[in-house]
Amino acid sequence: MFKLLRYIPLFVGLVAAQGMLDTTAYCSVTWNCLQHHIPHCTEKQKQAQKGITYNQEFCAPVLNNLQRGVNPNSIASLQINSYLGKRQRVNYDVSGRLPINKAMMDYLMDNMPFTAHLINAYQETNYTLNYTFGNKWYFHGDNGGNLKGQFNWILADSSGVDGLNLFWGKGTAKVLMWKLWGMAMMTLDYRQVEQNHLDYDLRATVFPANGILNTIMEMNMFRNVVLSKIREIVNHIEKSARLYGQGEREQIANYEPFKSNSILIRQLAEFNQVVENSQYKPPSLDK
Repeated sequence: MFKLLRYIPLFVGLVAAQGMLDTTAYCSVTWNCLQHHIPHCTEKQKQAQKGITYNQEFCAPVLNNLQRGVNPNSIASLQINSYLGKRQRVNYDVSGRLPINKAMMDYLMDNMPFTAHLINAYQETNYTLNYTFGNKWYFHGDNGGNLKGQFNWILADSSGVDGLNLFWGKGTAKVLMWKLWGMAMMTLDYRQVEQNHLDYDLRATVFPANGILNTIMEMNMFRNVVLSKIREIVNHIEKSARLYGQGEREQIANYEPFKSNSILIRQLAEFNQVVENSQYKPPSLDK
């Protein structure tokens, strides 16, 4: 299975932007979870950290990233493990089914600014997704309201049956009375189950700065609001996919960027060709 790895380069300064390295945290978690020795780690740094039990649950994301093909010695892995090696982390999981096929999803993932405009055209929303350095591996965006972030697409594997994706970055969120900033890791995996549908699993792992924030973010009230925001985004994607698949084109025809932006006009034609070549059959539109 061919895998594309894009490690965060030191020379663009993303070590600072995407999270400072904590040598003790990544040395200890890499050794105690993977039994992998990073050459510059000392024996003291590799010791188990106070208050952490390196059991199956704690080590699962570290092992999962290795199984996905992320080299434990890479800058990307050192950054991520600088946070996975600490006690504070909160997971938010969402899974479901989308009325599109894998070929369509692959195109949308590879052309994120186009995807944001497609959703905006159908949902009258204000999503933005733009490439930070002119390529898809670094991007930033927001939902037009209370969520925004900057991310590095660490791993993309769209070959074969599954689409496996790993993202790392930082973001801000306004949830209830709190406005929070922090680092986050996200996995998004999808697989085609029928000609017109794919199942997806999304996990967002956020890293609170301290135990107090960790407690707040694990509260049912806080968790329910965050999950509702994630599901809202997924719902916009699903509704847009259904309308597109049903042949609804009035919204696209009336959306100014699809009339004036030459890049979006070209991408819309490309996406139409992808849909046609994939033999996608429109699902019934829920009333």
